[in-house]
Amino acid sequence: MIGLGLLLTMVACDRSPDPIRAALVPDPSADTQVRVLTSVDRGAHWALHAAPVAHGVSSLHACTYDDTVWVPAVLDVREIAWIESAFPVPFVDVLRSTDLVHWTADRIRIRADTTGGVDPACVVGPEGLEMWFAEVSGREGDPAQGARPSKIWRTHWKDDHFADGVVVHEGPGLVDPAPTYVGGKLRLFLNKDGARIVEAVGDTLLPTWDGVTVPQVAELGGSRWLLAQQPRGPGMLPIAAELTAGGRAASFPLQIDGALSSCESPSLTTLGATWVLLCVEVARRGPPR
Repeated sequence: MIGLGLLLTMVACDRSPDPIRAALVPDPSADTQVRVLTSVDRGAHWALHAAPVAHGVSSLHACTYDDTVWVPAVLDVREIAWIESAFPVPFVDVLRSTDLVHWTADRIRIRADTTGGVDPACVVGPEGLEMWFAEVSGREGDPAQGARPSKIWRTHWKDDHFADGVVVHEGPGLVDPAPTYVGGKLRLFLNKDGARIVEAVGDTLLPTWDGVTVPQVAELGGSRWLLAQQPRGPGMLPIAAELTAGGRAASFPLQIDGALSSCESPSLTTLGATWVLLCVEVARRGPPR
């Protein structure tokens, strides 16, 4: 019993929120900084908030639930304890704020038949808050590159954890789920092979947007925007297009504050009447975040 108690204690400690909470402590020397931009003119211009939200995280995907901005994210560097490899306990790291100034960070348990995954994405669906992610086989290298098999999971918020997990789609080279609901019906966009965006319709992948990656869909001002990142200048910057019944309209770059040389893994949401853009500022060149 002592051995079992020690094991359970170690597993519980491994789910400690300390690593993600440490990301909220300012560190100007970090390579990645989570930045907030807001717009009060329906997306015509985006003003950069002076202080970064967090450092050392990427793969952002924002949504607003119960008057709170949720930002699931992935720590860039995290030591994997042996106990976690032996007894995987899936979780998602989430940043939250009600005013875009004060932020909290938590590590939230996922109760599903999965070892966890990458690219978490939240969306408010017909039954409430959902958390999606990609479970990719293997641990080495960029999950978006190559033909590694992946499963796209959907889970539901249950008081203090996510549960009722189901696999919605499977296939090689699929990451970055971007779900949205139109009239209660799901539309799901994915990053395919780290090179393009596709829409999953049944077992079919419909080409949607070449040369861009890391999709997200947000409802803004009565329209749905399909957001992505593309290489421009020294880094990745956001580009958007209005979502249509048959695909998307013409794309346009977001007019973000010129102080940002990169704005990777961009994600849109709203808080009251304010439009909110979150992204990762990267201090060095590298693969898309």
